[in-house]
Amino acid sequence: GSSRLLLDQLNRAKWSPLHLVCLQGGFMNGKVPLLRVLLQEHPDSSQQLLTLLDRQNRNVLHHLMEISEPTDDTFRALHYVIGREYSLLLQKDDRGKTPLDYVFDHYYMHASSFRRNNGHAGEE
Repeated sequence: GSSRLLLDQLNRAKWSPLHLVCLQGGFMNGKVPLLRVLLQEHPDSSQQLLTLLDRQNRNVLHHLMEISEPTDDTFRALHYVIGREYSLLLQKDDRGKTPLDYVFDHYYMHASSFRRNNGHAGEE
């Protein structure tokens, strides 16, 4: 029944309901309670739900860590997911990137932009 709906990835991006909770532009607050309810509702399939990959072979942590300006809620969600399935941190997507790589990419992009905007273009 309802666990089948949680595993549903019959959309173009192959996003599951957990991916949708974690996407940038998705829920700004309350990610952890939603994740907790979705996973506790179906404890037998919670590991399978957490490890679902989208069309680009990205897991829920890829989506959480791709958020450009993370909030406290995002960090709580990261902590919750990593506590349940830490191996997701090391999983590479189709670009060969782990979720942490997206954090470093955003940091580098923001640091480069800051330097350019403050007259330090050659110091990268």
